[in-house]
Amino acid sequence: PQGDRIVFASQRAGRWGLYEADADNPGSERLLLDAAEPLFPTDWSRDGAYVLYDRLTPDLGFDVWALPMADGDGAPSPVLATERDEAGAVFGGGARWIAYASRALVSEPYEVFVRPFLRRLGGHGRTERRRIVCRTTAPLRTPAALTYFLRVGVEGSGADATVTLTGSQGSG
Repeated sequence: PQGDRIVFASQRAGRWGLYEADADNPGSERLLLDAAEPLFPTDWSRDGAYVLYDRLTPDLGFDVWALPMADGDGAPSPVLATERDEAGAVFGGGARWIAYASRALVSEPYEVFVRPFLRRLGGHGRTERRRIVCRTTAPLRTPAALTYFLRVGVEGSGADATVTLTGSQGSG
């Protein structure tokens, strides 16, 4: 969150893990989460309280999960776990909101949705999605700006447009 630590995924000895390390000391890594399924971190709240990550399971495909980081012992919880693929979640609005990509079938393009992030439930809750009208097949992240750019196909034109997801990144 302050640029002094990083979270990354690694597969070791046939298991997937999320690791935390000091940005200037790669040897300082510590295992945060161990799983049989692939894990991919996508964002870390500015206040350092939560890491969002994608988890790929055989039954549900890609889903968005949250790992509490404040005490280091919190259990991960699903934020979005449905039959659709949900992936690439990022925080906005002081971690009150998340934007994520979703699709029903692998052959379909992704659509982008925005919804509240409910901290008291570890991010999980039954809430209505707010649809942003765009489709994408290639979410691109710019780490320096902590901003997602989406290459969006403009239907019928054969052209691409770029959408920038932004939001207040104050403590949340």
